[in-house]
Amino acid sequence: MLNANNFLNNTATTPQFGRDSDGKAKRPPFRYNNFGWTLGGPIYLPKKYFGPIGFEKSKERLFFFFAQEFRRDRRYGAAGTATVPDSKLRNGVFPAPICINRPALGENSCTGQFILPANTPIPTNLYSPAALGYLKGIYNNLPLPNSPSVTNPFALLASIQGIADFRQEVLKIDYTVSPNWSMYYRYQHDEIPTVDGNALFSSGSGLPGVSTTKTNSPGKTHTFQTTYTISPKLIFEGRYAYGYGAILSQNVGGLALSNTSVPVTLPYTNTRDRVPTITGNGFTGLTGFGPYDNFSYKHNFTGTLTGIFGNHTAKAGAIFSYYRKNENALAGNNEGVFNSFSNATPAGLTFPQNYTLPDGTVLTGALTLARAQNLQQWANFLLGNVAGFSQSRFDYTADLRQNAVEAFAQDEYRVRNNLTLYYGVRYSWFPQPYDKNGRLSNFVPSLYNSANAPQVTGAGVRVAGTGNWCNGMIVNEQNFTTGPAAFNCTPTVSPWGKYVVNVPKTDFAPRIGVAWDPFGKGKTAVRTGYGIYHEQVLVGTYLQNIGLNPPYQETVVAGSTRLDNPAASLSVTAGVPNLRAVDPDWKTPYMQQWSLDIQHQLTRSTLFTVGYYGSKGTHLIGGTEINNLPPGKALNSQCAPGTNYIGQTPAPTLVTCQPAGFAFRGITSTAGNPNGTTRDDFILDQIRPYKGYRGITMIQPRYDSNYHSLQVSAQQRFTGASQISLAYTFSKNLTNSLNDRSAAPQNTYALNLEKQRAFLDRRHVLVVNYSYELPFFAKQQGFVGKTLGGWQASGIITYNTGLPFTVTTSGLDYAGLGLLSPALTVARPNVLCDPNAGAPNTVAQWFNTACFQANPATTATGLQNTLGTAGRGIVNGPPTSRVDFTLSKNFRFFESIRAQFRAEVFNIFNHTNFRGLSLNVTAANFGQVISTRDPRTMQLGLKLYF
Repeated sequence: MLNANNFLNNTATTPQFGRDSDGKAKRPPFRYNNFGWTLGGPIYLPKKYFGPIGFEKSKERLFFFFAQEFRRDRRYGAAGTATVPDSKLRNGVFPAPICINRPALGENSCTGQFILPANTPIPTNLYSPAALGYLKGIYNNLPLPNSPSVTNPFALLASIQGIADFRQEVLKIDYTVSPNWSMYYRYQHDEIPTVDGNALFSSGSGLPGVSTTKTNSPGKTHTFQTTYTISPKLIFEGRYAYGYGAILSQNVGGLALSNTSVPVTLPYTNTRDRVPTITGNGFTGLTGFGPYDNFSYKHNFTGTLTGIFGNHTAKAGAIFSYYRKNENALAGNNEGVFNSFSNATPAGLTFPQNYTLPDGTVLTGALTLARAQNLQQWANFLLGNVAGFSQSRFDYTADLRQNAVEAFAQDEYRVRNNLTLYYGVRYSWFPQPYDKNGRLSNFVPSLYNSANAPQVTGAGVRVAGTGNWCNGMIVNEQNFTTGPAAFNCTPTVSPWGKYVVNVPKTDFAPRIGVAWDPFGKGKTAVRTGYGIYHEQVLVGTYLQNIGLNPPYQETVVAGSTRLDNPAASLSVTAGVPNLRAVDPDWKTPYMQQWSLDIQHQLTRSTLFTVGYYGSKGTHLIGGTEINNLPPGKALNSQCAPGTNYIGQTPAPTLVTCQPAGFAFRGITSTAGNPNGTTRDDFILDQIRPYKGYRGITMIQPRYDSNYHSLQVSAQQRFTGASQISLAYTFSKNLTNSLNDRSAAPQNTYALNLEKQRAFLDRRHVLVVNYSYELPFFAKQQGFVGKTLGGWQASGIITYNTGLPFTVTTSGLDYAGLGLLSPALTVARPNVLCDPNAGAPNTVAQWFNTACFQANPATTATGLQNTLGTAGRGIVNGPPTSRVDFTLSKNFRFFESIRAQFRAEVFNIFNHTNFRGLSLNVTAANFGQVISTRDPRTMQLGLKLYF
């Protein structure tokens, strides 16, 4: 077989599918089939049978085309290691003494009768009914640990199969009504039924059969277009297009309510087909995604009028669109989440101890204190002792609606026979969406009143009865609410009615271009142009706002509670929250694009083009954490530590929010923690610009980009269908925003520090493609000619230099920006040298990791209080080089019947192209290659034409 093994699987110590008899790693099973057919021709509708809708010459005026395609894809995902309880633990038998008291029932001490001796089963009457439900429906159906070791006695190495099928139909009907009137209708339908073994979007736990989802992604389009020639110099075109797409997913694994019955009394009704999520019980969590109902559709109406007036060809038109986006599972956990179980073990135990596997194998020293704490968490799960629970009231669903209007006018002016001028303008009005369910909210900085800010303790908790917990927030007018009283939330009605953002109505975009044949021989063309292009941005940012922001969503929490009845002890969280927002003073993003190129036909079969192409993006969208602190603010401010707050009576002793030389770590045990025994960075919530909130992730049109490139292409044609083409691009793309909504600047107040290579910047891109018809027996006459003739070789050769990568760190805030908790900001470490100079460029170390300063120990003092100096995108990623080859054979049976056989090999030389890198300085595999592009694969195809 020409198919090659995956590079990382081939180099793994324990390949996911084992090794064959000669010691080589076995390839993951992979089956792929793609097949289809097309049919087209005239439609004959005789009047004799079709009456008034029939016409004798329909076969000359009415045509159809139909195509159908199928795909069958079976492959396994990369192997992963999870932890699962062994057979003894599933029966409540532990290798060391455990606590079996139940605090929520008044059993508060772990002494005497509340200590279960080692190797003694938990009494049946102590089991939680809910835990028994999880055991029966999920844990007892899981494979047992298959890769135990001293460091991980409960390891389960598993690779989960996925199914990805595809089906598509295309139908087109063309009808010529009269010589000056024609129309067509096109319909396309497709569906992508899949089974995702690790949940949709690979968001599950990695446990076989637990998070499995069954998904379909149907889509369909209807397009109708008519063209009417009013006169020889005036043409009207009208078009209507409708497009629908969806992702519809349901749980079919162990988490589905139909497969697992768990008797739990929840605070709110669970409207999701999934049992409550379990994490923190000592083993890999029971997590998943869905059910998911995500669909959208769009209606487009377009009309254009084209007229020819002397040397002018003018065109004008308008476009109206109506868009709907409906999506659930936006945020929160309506199914409920049991997120922690106590790990406090009986006093007096000593570790490490040996652990005996169910088969009698002894793992020396495998039972450490940390492992015993995991087992205690498992015991508390079985007993029903929960240390943390939360549930959201709604499986939040957005129903967004959006309209858009555009109009344009342009003229093509033929100044001379060899000179043409193009000019025009386009107008765009892109209103922001509104929510049909009336649950849109936003944060408007100008409406925030510091006098109404709630008091906040050093523990990151808002003080009940103080301030407005929705200070600065607006909600759409059609569904104004303040939420439950316990949420202390009084927003403002949006000044823009059902919208929560104000958009401009003056977006005009001029364009101009010139085409010139300097010699008038038709062999040389000089083209140049400039234009502005406005962009309608995605509505996904509003979906995130609806899912996260108060006052519509309600979330309750419980501390010490019972697995089967968490509703018995609930409270509303007073923790300082994160918000999502969109800049209320919106500016439409736009691109300026310009170009100058020269194309020349050197010979009848040789074409050469060279050009400069550039662009500049303005008002590009990106995330900004507007509630982070400026550098130095924490060093020069006073805060109240621990459970105290500023303004408290009696007044607490204040401390410097960030002592000089102290760096925040997001933990309680940092040396010199100004917050006492409370998480260190929570103290900063008292001095954030918008007190009462932690992170405020605002999508803002404040970013920009620029792109400059030299592009060269050449094409040489030979006899028949043989030809070779080359395309080369030398470019540079810079920006101060990594992407549109999932990253934010390290320092909100210094965007200039973010300007680096764009994520998709490749300095050199070279592509060569060729097609060569073997010259012998070209006419395919006789048996020998049909056998040996009709062969064609073709291929694509690609070389790209690497993408830029950004090295990050976590759990470290040198400058006291408060960036550890907000959603998007990621800190960067100090850079000590050029990481690309003398880099090993190996799978074990791609760049020079010594060039990045490791995080100092949590006991370190006298640290810098400035930002990490590493720039964004300063690591040159791996290049890509690849050769694809195709050998095809054309069979000519009759004048109207022929067949083609194709053998296609992708990455024929099986060159390993590294792809992803480990980029966090705190990672154990920092600097290593963690993913590769496709190895060599081969596919065979057969087509029949008639």
